[in-house]
Amino acid sequence: MLPEMALVPQMTVPTGGSAFTKNQVLPGVNWIYGWDITDCLTTPGSTQFNRASDSAITAGYTEWAQSWTVGYSMQDRVGMYSAWFALMPDNAETAQVEDYGNGGFPFLLNDDIQWDIRTGVGLNEAADDYFPGTGLSIRFRSR
Repeated sequence: MLPEMALVPQMTVPTGGSAFTKNQVLPGVNWIYGWDITDCLTTPGSTQFNRASDSAITAGYTEWAQSWTVGYSMQDRVGMYSAWFALMPDNAETAQVEDYGNGGFPFLLNDDIQWDIRTGVGLNEAADDYFPGTGLSIRFRSR
């Protein structure tokens, strides 16, 4: 009944042009958990909090994020998923709660590399209308 879990420290570091950076380190932590319901059906989620910066203030604030996903394995190396996630600022001057729904397809290229494609939509006024995306995950193993 207990899920598989991981606690992942994370941070955004100030790199890139001034239009793309907050010019400060923004640390956070992500608690990831999930259950394998059957051989083909999974339901993971994550709860995280991060330091964030608002354009109206320089002191920063805490942004909570919550997600829940339902995943289905269609074949050995191809799956599909749908997810809900929300970004919830605490003590921000201008940032608002954003809710999203998205879905996509992960492709396991080999035992250590996964590529995914996804698209999503905003579920409230503060959220972006839609977004596409892709990602590449590489697992490094010590031998």
